[in-house]
Amino acid sequence: MVWGFWALYSVVFVGIAYKAFTVPITHDEGWTVIQYLDASFWEIMMYPDNWPNNHILNTLLAKFSADIFGVSDWSVRLPNLLFFWVYAYGVYRFLRLLLKDRMLLFIPTATLFILSPYFLDFFGLCRGYGISSALTMLSVSYFATGFVLQKRRHIWFALAFSLVASYANFTVLLYFAASCLMAALYFLLHRKSWLDTFKNWGIQFVVFLSYIALIYVPIYKMKSTDQFEFWTSKGFYEETIFSVIHNSLTDSSLYTNHELFAVLVVVLTVVLWVIGIRTFFKSATLKSSFQSPIVVVGAILLVTVLINLLQTLVLGDPNLNGRTALFLLPIFLSLVACGIAFLPKGNKNWVSIAIGSFLLLVTVQHLGMSYRPNSFKEWRYDEHSEEVIAHLQSLPKEAKVPVLSVDWLYYNSFAFYEKYERDAHWKLAPASDESSIGQDADYCYVPEERVVEMQVSFEIVKSYEGGQTLMRRK
Repeated sequence: MVWGFWALYSVVFVGIAYKAFTVPITHDEGWTVIQYLDASFWEIMMYPDNWPNNHILNTLLAKFSADIFGVSDWSVRLPNLLFFWVYAYGVYRFLRLLLKDRMLLFIPTATLFILSPYFLDFFGLCRGYGISSALTMLSVSYFATGFVLQKRRHIWFALAFSLVASYANFTVLLYFAASCLMAALYFLLHRKSWLDTFKNWGIQFVVFLSYIALIYVPIYKMKSTDQFEFWTSKGFYEETIFSVIHNSLTDSSLYTNHELFAVLVVVLTVVLWVIGIRTFFKSATLKSSFQSPIVVVGAILLVTVLINLLQTLVLGDPNLNGRTALFLLPIFLSLVACGIAFLPKGNKNWVSIAIGSFLLLVTVQHLGMSYRPNSFKEWRYDEHSEEVIAHLQSLPKEAKVPVLSVDWLYYNSFAFYEKYERDAHWKLAPASDESSIGQDADYCYVPEERVVEMQVSFEIVKSYEGGQTLMRRK
């Protein structure tokens, strides 16, 4: 089963790597590279500006990679790509603990963790979401082994990984706070003496304060300018649960009722929490109750969600939405895996075989139908940037260098290639407002809804799938 797991994840890695090396740089990635990679490591850590685009650990690693390999789309994405293997290792060690006597379910359960193509996209992008999700999964796996096997060192590892995960994406501070409480609980339950417990709590407190001191300036800059107001808030279900489900199922022609799947996720979570609570109260002691993985993971997810709801209530911050909530996915899937471990065994192995086969079938079908090799879901409008540049580069070199004006949506992608592409035989017009697109430009690149108004001065060169149009001055 071990080789099967790594073979499965290697196939998925190839699919992610293909996109990381071939899909043009996207809007948010372009801004990260242009805005921050010329800064020093310390300047990146202290936030040169107030925008949350700077996912600090991701930016630092992207800068490190670019310093070694030069700035290119694949080099700045390389850290996230490599962190896919951190994610895979976290899944592997968690399932090895959970299903050591249920090997028929090992591979099928492993497929759950790669079921969302939307989630997998972020391991091929220069953003902090892939790194933070990988470290969150690794942290959950160490909490599980720490509590179940009573290994204090693993609890410290889990806490450390949760801290680093939040440094890649500040929304994961919610999980870091939950990790602090879970670690404090472990040190209370497994105390050698009260002095030992207070010593560990003291170390935790010093680590917590040191980390808060490190991130105070970035947090203050963003909070003082309302940068945590990412989205409108319609409640935890609508903003967080439904948004992740909707994005994960987009492009599937089979799973089209996203509302139904979101409701099923809520129902499944409640059922698993009930099983965890039942296991908790059936245990002989409080300490032994947390030797059950479903109790540990259920508590982690519950505490993280409660902290999120408390933050929304007290601070007035909107609930997490879409990619900002992705770190919750590996925690939820870990809880689902704990539920799978409760399936009958022995002479009822047919149940495991049936459910395992179903999970494999669903994964292959969903990934096969939803995988888009030429674009990333959140930034599909950037998938044709290099094709447009190739057209401009194909123009006679002795002619005037063509000036390209683009809609703001595409600007960062083209600005990246203009800055870092060698021997570029084209020039990007300065960023402009909507009313001045195309002024003093030979070409313009606009969404389809702007084509009619631009046809006064421009003619269509090519219309691309997805609604983008390249035009040249008449």
